[in-house]
Amino acid sequence: MSFLYSLKSFLFFSATLILISNTTKAYVPSVEGLAKLVSTQHGKGAYQIQQKIFFSGNKYTLNETWFVNKGVLKLKSSYKNTFIIYSSNKKQVWQDLKYFISPIGPYFYQRFFLSQNSYSFFNAAKKINLYKNKSFSHLLRFNGKPQYVINNLSKIYKTKTPVKYGPNIIIDNLKFYITQILFKTNTFLQASNYKKFANNLWFPKNIQIFFDKQSVTISTIKIKSISAYKFNQVKYKKESKSEFINNKSSKTLLKFLKNFR
Repeated sequence: MSFLYSLKSFLFFSATLILISNTTKAYVPSVEGLAKLVSTQHGKGAYQIQQKIFFSGNKYTLNETWFVNKGVLKLKSSYKNTFIIYSSNKKQVWQDLKYFISPIGPYFYQRFFLSQNSYSFFNAAKKINLYKNKSFSHLLRFNGKPQYVINNLSKIYKTKTPVKYGPNIIIDNLKFYITQILFKTNTFLQASNYKKFANNLWFPKNIQIFFDKQSVTISTIKIKSISAYKFNQVKYKKESKSEFINNKSSKTLLKFLKNFR
């Protein structure tokens, strides 16, 4: 009797585990649901973000300071004393006393890490051809652990790994951080070492970008919350000298600025 009871208990327990496993495996948040979960990690209000960029071989470094408020981004760069204001599809650029308007780089990624709502997230996603109503969400094992993927494939197979098939966004399945963005084959970024900053902003301390067999490392130096008034006061200011005065800059540097800025 005891044996039968144990057998029934074991079978019931096994069936329950299978049911729970199948249910867990079946549940994946929608694309919009993932966008909202990611955006809740991006704090509230305005921020000032200082970063340093290291290029392959440490031949060049750039200092950048970003300012963000309600989806508007401003950038101060040490490259030719550059100041940029980003709108949805274009950027206003002041550079060595010159002013011009140009398209935003096709792989501009900053909004993915600073979107405070799903609307801003999808505006960023459109730049890499991922659309709210045409994309799909998946859960699969990547880099040794389960992660969510947003891409344009209705089904995803073991042979179609996120590393090779883009565009896609890979998201941590527990904390909803973006860990990788694949723009196209062999052009991608990886974000790691997330830290919590003011007003519940979770932001990566390290971002690595890979393109044309080159790599660029971006280190976050400091982040602080600022007032909307201070954000509005951030404008172009002529500096006494800029970090890059000559025109013989690295091709890697210029390609990075064109595509990612």
